[in-house]
This record gives sequence, structure tokens and C-alpha cells, in this order.
Amino acid sequence: MITRDDVVIALSNSGETDEILTIVPVIKRLGIPLIALTGNTNSSLARLAAVHLDIGVPAEACPLNLRPLRAPPQPGGGDALAVALLKARGFTEQDFARSHPAGMLGRRLLFVKDVMRIGEHVPTVRPTPLWRTACWRSLLRVSA
Repeated sequence: MITRDDVVIALSNSGETDEILTIVPVIKRLGIPLIALTGNTNSSLARLAAVHLDIGVPAEACPLNLRPLRAPPQPGGGDALAVALLKARGFTEQDFARSHPAGMLGRRLLFVKDVMRIGEHVPTVRPTPLWRTACWRSLLRVSA
């Protein structure tokens, strides 16, 4: 799904998340710019990124220091970037529906005409003698 015309924005508190680090070599090989938002400026992700934004905070709000509660700024910043990109590219509801047809929003926005094939794009089978024989055999098996 990633093309050479894209920019990847990766969000990771530690900057050591395996799921993200696994795809970084592919991103680099394609020459795609990588922007990283991490809470660790010395992390692998921060070092591999073309641009790194430090989203670290001096102390966690979690009294057990287990859950990185500083994570909420990440989605907020990501949402702001997504909205700016939507506007810059002229992304429409129809574009969203085509990109996310299985989701509730996509289903609400899609119409049959948006996904159906018409004319020469409809797959067809010519009724040949072999085709007719296969159909009759299938019908005989079902009725037996």
C-alpha cells in the first residue's frame, strides 16, 4: 500500500516497537521519507527516521509507571496531520468509502453502482457443449 510518493509517519512511545521497526527497511529501500514521533530520542526508530519529533514527557501520569499515558498527544497530532492531508489532496467521502468498504462508514457511503462491474468488465462464460455437459452433470448430482 505504501508508494514512493508517500511519507510514513510512525508513532511509538519507546521507538523500539517491533511492528514498526520490521517495516522500516522496506520504507528505506523504497526511498520513502520517514517521520518518527517517539518518547525516546535515542531509540532505533528516532535514529532511522529522516525527521524525529520528541513527544516525551518528564514523568508519566500512571502511578505504576506501566501505561504510557503520554500517548494521547500522538493520536491528536496524527489526527491533525491526517485532516491537513485530506484537505490538501481533496480527499472526498467517496474516496474514503472506496478505501474502507468493509467499515461502517464505508458501507454507509457506498452504493452498488460504486462497486459493481458493468459492460465488458463483467466476467462471462460462453455456453459451449462442454459447459452444458458440466452443468447437466452438476444438476444430476444435486437431484440424486
